[in-house]
Amino acid sequence: MVCVRADPWGGGRSRVLDVDTVRDEVKNRLGTETLEILETEPVPWQLANYCGGGLKWRTVLTDSSICWRRYTIDLALNSKDVKLSDEVLASLDAFEDTIAATTRTVDFLMREGELLFSDNTRTIHARTPIADGNASDRLMIRSWIRVS
Repeated sequence: MVCVRADPWGGGRSRVLDVDTVRDEVKNRLGTETLEILETEPVPWQLANYCGGGLKWRTVLTDSSICWRRYTIDLALNSKDVKLSDEVLASLDAFEDTIAATTRTVDFLMREGELLFSDNTRTIHARTPIADGNASDRLMIRSWIRVS
């Protein structure tokens, strides 16, 4: 991602959280049982059309990777044929709460001309709110690199 124009009031700060920190947070806050569920129970992901569409099943965590886009799991669960156990659903909710509550994110404001590379299999990334919302002239350009 490259920053063309930053929000003039400092909104939209980038937030990054790496898989090792996520695993540590889950283990310390939720326990090894929840960590094991997130490592062993595949959950459905609704793939975007530009990624081929359809459903893909995979775990949220492995020893060295993370896959977390809750809204894509929720989209997949809207299908009448897709079900998860109450235990897995509770683990997903607890995981989401843990990620939202952690203070261990790396938080920074990108400035014009700065470039950010993020490995989507090793990090979760987000941004802080932008006070002016759509009125802000912040402009970030995203690009994806596919590794075959």
